[in-house]
Amino acid sequence: MIPSKLSSLLLALLPLLAPTASAGNSNLFREYIGAQSRGVKFSDVPINPDVKFHFLLAFALDYTTGSSPMPTNGQFIPFWDTTNLTPSAVAAIKQSNPNVKVAVSLGGYSVGGGPPANFTPSSIDSWVGNAVSSLTSMIQQYNLDGIDVDYENFLADPDTFTECIGQLITTLKNKGVISFASIAPYDDLDLQSHYQALWANYSGVIDYVNFQFYGYPLSTTVDQYVSHYKAQQANYNGGSILASFNTDNSTDYTSKYVSVQTALSACQSLQAAGNLFGIFVWSADNSLIEGFTYEKQAEALLANAHSSPFACSSTFACTNGFGWKLQPLPRVHRAQSGASSSRCTDQSDVEFHFLLAFALDYTTARPHADQRPVHPFWTQPTSPLRRRRHQTKQPERKCSVSLGGYSVGGGPPPTSPFSIDSWVGNAQYNLDGIDIDYENFLADPDTFTECIGQLITTLKNNGVISFASIAPYDDPDIQSHYQALWASYSGVIDYVNFQFYGYDSSTTVDQYVSYYNAQQANYNGGSILASFNTDNNPQFVSVQTALSACQSLQAMGNLFGIFTTPLAKGLRTRSKPRHCLLTLKYIGALFNGVAFTDVPINPNVDFHFILAFAIDYTGGSSPAPTNGQFNIFWDSNNLSPSAVAAIKQSNPNVKVAVSLGGATVSGQPVNFSPTSVDSWVSNAVSSLTSIIQQYNLDGIDVDYENFQSDPGTFTQCIGQLITTLKQNGVISFASIAPFDNSDVQTHYQALWASFGSVIDYVNFQFYAYGPSTTVDQYLSHYNDQTANYNGGTILASFATDNSPNSLSADTGLSACNSLHAEGSLPGIFIWSADDSKSEGFTYETQAQALLTS
Repeated sequence: MIPSKLSSLLLALLPLLAPTASAGNSNLFREYIGAQSRGVKFSDVPINPDVKFHFLLAFALDYTTGSSPMPTNGQFIPFWDTTNLTPSAVAAIKQSNPNVKVAVSLGGYSVGGGPPANFTPSSIDSWVGNAVSSLTSMIQQYNLDGIDVDYENFLADPDTFTECIGQLITTLKNKGVISFASIAPYDDLDLQSHYQALWANYSGVIDYVNFQFYGYPLSTTVDQYVSHYKAQQANYNGGSILASFNTDNSTDYTSKYVSVQTALSACQSLQAAGNLFGIFVWSADNSLIEGFTYEKQAEALLANAHSSPFACSSTFACTNGFGWKLQPLPRVHRAQSGASSSRCTDQSDVEFHFLLAFALDYTTARPHADQRPVHPFWTQPTSPLRRRRHQTKQPERKCSVSLGGYSVGGGPPPTSPFSIDSWVGNAQYNLDGIDIDYENFLADPDTFTECIGQLITTLKNNGVISFASIAPYDDPDIQSHYQALWASYSGVIDYVNFQFYGYDSSTTVDQYVSYYNAQQANYNGGSILASFNTDNNPQFVSVQTALSACQSLQAMGNLFGIFTTPLAKGLRTRSKPRHCLLTLKYIGALFNGVAFTDVPINPNVDFHFILAFAIDYTGGSSPAPTNGQFNIFWDSNNLSPSAVAAIKQSNPNVKVAVSLGGATVSGQPVNFSPTSVDSWVSNAVSSLTSIIQQYNLDGIDVDYENFQSDPGTFTQCIGQLITTLKQNGVISFASIAPFDNSDVQTHYQALWASFGSVIDYVNFQFYAYGPSTTVDQYLSHYNDQTANYNGGTILASFATDNSPNSLSADTGLSACNSLHAEGSLPGIFIWSADDSKSEGFTYETQAQALLTS
């Protein structure tokens, strides 16, 4: 049961939240499929039963096949992957998913990846006659439900296009062949002239506009995306405009066009404004490689919009967080707000704090960093006059302002606090305090520390504020900045609003309590508030779990207060949450014929194979360093590009990375010995990009163990390599693999200090400790490395090579059990599959079972 005071506060708050699904929102999700012949199947794609789901077969074209395709004047034939996307496959996916419909898209950009697919009818009547006949046959054969028009090149004027397409849709609908039709324009002058002419005459028979918003440039912000969306609503007035994104992760695309993250954030903004009709994605073929991560997020967003009874209707401003304490503890209830504060019910025996979200040292119209006074970015129902009225009527309410937040205009606001005194004072909003919630940094921790520390100190000394809080969460870069601030200025910080709701959805009550205790240690002596988020995001810890954890903390006399937010403020999820059920397996170093398929893979863990190794050395009996020109040194006969593709296709939870370096090559030490930072980085980026793309890999692991360069050079070479590969979209994660050797640690800890924010996992080689190591000593070593790589995701480890010089696999696994029981085990890595093959992978099976228990 929820404590009565907590229960009554929740009951008071819930009716005040605006409904999520306004009249303008819908839950339509559409996905193009089959254009690239990558073997994607309908059944590969996750289908949320709470959305309306349309597959769009890409494409049918009125062209001949072969090396020199020619237009056929409306005689359409399939150009999609008909081997996998068959009539029986259509029937099966629709039978097993009643919410699914399947349509065919006409045209596209090119003919089979070759010449442009031009719209070039001989005449209107002949084209329409042929198109109706050929498409009716195709639609009936495949039991399709609709058509989508996606011509992008024209050898006909807008009027001809209008009549051909308009008459086609009208005829197919009148004959009962299709139940819906859509068009797929994008922002090109010639293309828009054709589609807007069609819309002007035949909008009554066009059900959806799949506008290709992903065609806008990479520099597009969230606000600009939303502006483009509204512009197309005006162009296709009265139409059902779908937002869109493209999951093509090739460098050619990601370096030029709007990112998926920007598009998803824009979708959230549109939904919050009651203006999101649906989302379409190009394409399932691209997403197969990534495990359909973004589809899941988009469908969850749409499903939540359609079915959730409560949510916030404001984008920046409605983070009604609250914190309270129950007797006999001090009472604090904190609320971040941009909604009208009069709408929030609280109790006079609870100290209630509103936190206005946000004030930013950014301009408003075209956001950019501003050295002038800080501007309010919350919604204006919270006015100075209204604030004074509430203060008079309810003195237990206090109101502060939160500085920073995650984004402004779709872009991250770096730290630069200036001139807040002029408007925080009694002359305007009569606020009581400030909260620090910067989440993106273009300044080092020391600069952040002095800026924020001096700001709080000065405002307190001047009598401008009576309290201050900070709002970190569990991200390495975030923690390094806020813990540095805490170390120097904790005496002026009253509360720590830790964003515990940023942990992942598998978090248990015990783990939440463990995380709370860990943050008490990180912010030693601080007043740590528990927290939860009421936006029902399926990726993050649930409200129920958080409330139960609050009960447990209260029972232990350890609950200082609570804050909540119905909107996540653009919270970044960590690369891997603390409890991420991650298993990493090195493979291929010993050339004993081990294959990916030999290794047992539990479908409920995130499983990473790490190919061992790629080395910047020549081959042969006398290998020599090549200054960043990496070559393959794993068993590439058995662990080939096709083997990588097969294991990833059959196991959606599997990713594959490559480990760089290692201990030896042909019996000689692998030394890290760059000629210069710039030349090594350039060579490494080029050679590794080629290997990664050839093998369709997901990440890299850095395992150099011998050094002929100083820590500073190692830091810059590796840090710049990881940063560049990530920025180029070549990899999605990176790890390092140090062990407890003074020279090794010096190099890796220097790397961590400067580039920890781009390193996702620390594969610490705990098995390098001696054979006499006990479980308790292992746990002590784990804690030491957690401190050495502060804020990092430290994986436990053991080796299966039965070496008499290392701790045993049994000891390693027992230590993993202890860490798991404490809620402190983010994952396990094992050296190696080659060794385990002869043992039947017994320890791998046990380790994965532990992580899923």
